[in-house]
Amino acid sequence: MFRFREIKKGFSIIEMLVVVAVIVILTAILLIDYGSIKQQLALRRAANQFGQDIRATQGLALGTAEYQCSSPPGASGGFGICVGKDCFSSGCGNNCALMYSVFANCWKKGGDPYDFDVNPGGQKDEVLRTINLEPNLKICQRYDANCDGLVNLFDSIYIRSYADAHPSATCQAPDWCEGADTNRDGVVRTSGGSSDLVSGKSQSTVVFEFPGPTTNFGGTPSYSVSGEVMQDFRIIISNNPAKARDVSVNSAGLIEIK
Repeated sequence: MFRFREIKKGFSIIEMLVVVAVIVILTAILLIDYGSIKQQLALRRAANQFGQDIRATQGLALGTAEYQCSSPPGASGGFGICVGKDCFSSGCGNNCALMYSVFANCWKKGGDPYDFDVNPGGQKDEVLRTINLEPNLKICQRYDANCDGLVNLFDSIYIRSYADAHPSATCQAPDWCEGADTNRDGVVRTSGGSSDLVSGKSQSTVVFEFPGPTTNFGGTPSYSVSGEVMQDFRIIISNNPAKARDVSVNSAGLIEIK
């Protein structure tokens, strides 16, 4: 009887040690992964916020009250949301991929009436609101492959590097081969008619115009999928571009978050 109690007591101690070990291991796993979980939640919040801001901008164009522009004087033709370096009349320094703007489409002359324009002589669109992302996040238009807020030679270098490192990659939303698939055809190419190497303006806009509102795209050209005209934007974790959310808008004004 005494011997049985000793054995039972021994098992109880072993069971307790096992339970303590499991708790310690699970706690360690949670602590190690806490930073990643926190970033993923921030990424989801940012994508949802961006989608809500697009809807709110669309709602401005549905409103009955007109926005009175100061230069040139008169009513705005609509409202837009803008991503990229050229979206800020006061400049954005090194923070161009860390924020985006909502603007009144006051100036519609020139080559692209749906760009965000700041023209010599004072004519310009007017920023209504600037939205800053949470720390360690970036937002980028399609042609800004390396997500620094600019469209320049470094994007082509980034695309070539990705193509060399991943020659058989298949691209899809939300990360689009970490941004290298700029034409959204599912493959990263550096030559031919379907090349992803691009040059263009450092901005991409979605503008909702009175009445309706109708949906228009400026800056980075729109693209088509199965006959549907659309534009999209990536929001990424700065140190891990494969962790991304994709926010797309089609010509009917429908918004999708992936």
